[in-house]
Amino acid sequence: MKSYRWLAVWFFVVLGFSSRAAEPLNAAQVLRALMAINDTQVQTALQRPLAVRGSGMENRANGARISALAASYTSAVSHFHHDAHLLPALSALVEVMQKNQLPDGLYDSGNLDSPPDSAFILETLCQAQRQLVEDASSSTIALREKLRAVILNTAEGVRTGGIHTPNHRWHVCAALAHVHRLYPDLKWVARIDDWLGEGIDLDADGQYAERSPHYTAEVVNPALVTLALLLNRPALLEPVRRSLEAQLYLLESDGELETVASRRQDQRAGMRELIWAHYVPYRLLALRDGNGVFAAVTRWIERDFLANTMVTRSPNAPLAQWLDFAELARELPASTALPETFTRVFPDMALARVRRGAMSATIYGGSDASTGLGLGSGLATNPTFFKFRKGTAVLESVRMTPAFFSTGFFYSNGLHVSDERYQLQQTVNVPYHLPLPAAYRNEQGDYKLSDDGRYFSKLDFEHRPKQFRTLRSTVEITERHGGFDLEFAVDGQAGVLVTIELTFRRDGKLEGVGALPETVEPRSARPIPW
Repeated sequence: MKSYRWLAVWFFVVLGFSSRAAEPLNAAQVLRALMAINDTQVQTALQRPLAVRGSGMENRANGARISALAASYTSAVSHFHHDAHLLPALSALVEVMQKNQLPDGLYDSGNLDSPPDSAFILETLCQAQRQLVEDASSSTIALREKLRAVILNTAEGVRTGGIHTPNHRWHVCAALAHVHRLYPDLKWVARIDDWLGEGIDLDADGQYAERSPHYTAEVVNPALVTLALLLNRPALLEPVRRSLEAQLYLLESDGELETVASRRQDQRAGMRELIWAHYVPYRLLALRDGNGVFAAVTRWIERDFLANTMVTRSPNAPLAQWLDFAELARELPASTALPETFTRVFPDMALARVRRGAMSATIYGGSDASTGLGLGSGLATNPTFFKFRKGTAVLESVRMTPAFFSTGFFYSNGLHVSDERYQLQQTVNVPYHLPLPAAYRNEQGDYKLSDDGRYFSKLDFEHRPKQFRTLRSTVEITERHGGFDLEFAVDGQAGVLVTIELTFRRDGKLEGVGALPETVEPRSARPIPW
């Protein structure tokens, strides 16, 4: 068979990179800064009309508003400390939460009658209640009784209910741990132990099963921190350590995290996760372990992204956690340098990361498409196999599509690394189906509806002999002279047209780009002989 080979683009982009340099904040300054942001949010909440019904997501927003109002009311650091103007708003919000509860104590919140979404709300309500209980103001006695009833009603629905996705298990557990601290009962702990008995789904790469920095690690790590602290189970911090350590090698110079291997929505083009979403676990373990690298990440977030950390409707907003867990307010250990020059291979994800300061590359061959599971929610289906950036210039994606029986994108069957050369490879076999053997025929011509890998038909594909047409596609990637060479080979079947797609981030400008000479004669368009 004829082989088509060509050397593709040499990616080398030079742009400036600003170094990080600023005076770090001490713990008291961080707390004051977080509270100032919270006070601003409280001021906005006081001026906003309450939505009693409306969208389900309003329930989560109202839970976050209750937490924010309670933090400002009870904290001596707040401009609103014991300000009576906050009490009518708090009382009205609690009444709204009570009215919006379904008969089983749960809420519509994105999903209908949802135990896991209600767990997110429950945790914010518990954070608020704990602050109000510890403050013990006589002005909040009636409010605390109303909130107690809402919490216990929600908690029962969360305790007895189920989940949708793997990360929900641990957040349900965290919410029940908060309830147990406020209103101790072994039934909360028993349910937590039911879920924890399934085991924490962290692999050898330091990735949870969903491989998602956004939808999984951003939820699971704070949840495990909460469980470790509230139930005094420090062993639950070990998967958090390993997850945070792995993230250091998925980190870009601007704080963005690589998500191409995700099995959740953050694999989609344009979805971005930044390091600030993981602030509290980094701070907690920097303090617990005396970890200078984690301390450096924490100081970076506190200097550049502190306001971002508070833009959330989840219980992971750091102020509530600072108020919940006093050890977060200790002074950080000395910082040590973050890894900024490295080559790191994640075997389970079939992903390699190469970082040289402001320059980085991602090489990826771990899509679940190669397993034969197809494409669907919960699978890693991004066909991007190479990404490159230098400073603010970003090549978001390189993809390849051979025009071979409409089999779609090139998806590598894993990643092979040898002598700093990365190889991605896919073999596609497409059948032509021969007549059914006599033993499987019937006079009515009514055969089993089945799938040949491309389409369904009542042809009983399973029992038919086949002739195959085969295509082998290979991409070899080598780091060279501050850039990367990508070499493509498509073998096994003559006449296959190939599209290679390069997608760059917005607001850039290509310079010095010239057309390559044609290496394959274009095939003239011909009508399809139906």
